[in-house]
Amino acid sequence: LADGNVLEFFSVIPSFGEDGNFIALLTTLDTDLHLLQNHTLFCSGPNRAHLTQVRVHRSILLCDWPAGEAEKDTFDVFLEDKHGRNIGQVRTRRKPGMVKQYHSVACARDVYVSSSAPENYGRTVKQMVEWLEFSLLHGVDHFCVYTFKGTEDAVKEVLMPYLKAGLATRIHFDVPQYPRDKTLDMCGRHFDWVIRDCLYRAKSHATWVIPSFDFDEYFSFKSGDIFPKGKIPEDYLKTGWDAIVRSQKKKTEEVRSISFKRYHFARASKGSLEISSPWREAHLQERLGRPDWFEALPKYAYNVHVAYDAFWHWLKDFD
Repeated sequence: LADGNVLEFFSVIPSFGEDGNFIALLTTLDTDLHLLQNHTLFCSGPNRAHLTQVRVHRSILLCDWPAGEAEKDTFDVFLEDKHGRNIGQVRTRRKPGMVKQYHSVACARDVYVSSSAPENYGRTVKQMVEWLEFSLLHGVDHFCVYTFKGTEDAVKEVLMPYLKAGLATRIHFDVPQYPRDKTLDMCGRHFDWVIRDCLYRAKSHATWVIPSFDFDEYFSFKSGDIFPKGKIPEDYLKTGWDAIVRSQKKKTEEVRSISFKRYHFARASKGSLEISSPWREAHLQERLGRPDWFEALPKYAYNVHVAYDAFWHWLKDFD
């Protein structure tokens, strides 16, 4: 940029359909969001074709793109400032038609454990199949599962049946899961990348997205009052969001997200499914590291049609 700052992108995603036609450029900016607000940027194809002003949503740049190029597999995006000076270009590729239409999508990384305790990785990988099968049984249409450099081999065999069946899409970031300096929580930062990337892969392909679904977390409905005949359906992770919207006498476009309180359970006994754990005690509900915060931070599902930036526990930018 003219002031010497550099824009770095961790992902560039073409998106075409009911949520608009654009190329989403996801920056690595986490805190210095004013850098984007202070610059007027423009984007185009080769030779300044279809030049347009970039739309900024916090750390995300959206470059509107001609709908006629929706079937292309390669896109070259050129960025320039308000004076017409070229500031960079990026090429992105995809496989048209690989992602279908879904109602409910869940985003998950191969594992999420603290950077200071990577030894817990193996336990989480073992939970993956249990979590995938439970979520499929209860209505998730598709998974976006993310892997990182140094961890992908551990989950390839587990994921392969789901990938071949079209039930999951694997997205790989060629960056280490953990930094050499374990005081830096890059594991958390990369999870931010997962959530933003998944949002834009779901645009025009889904209605409801569960953005931060860890392999030891499960959504559970305890009352069937909002469903026909008062019974919770087996596919509540697909039908539940719409049922909640109807129960509030709202239309889908009026609802940004649906938030759920989170409860911590003790680990199930050896040889048992984690979902079978019956032990929920008050001290387990304290937010990790913050005993003065009694409730754990919530988890949620959001309406992808109105979302533009998301965090682990709530939306950051929306219509």
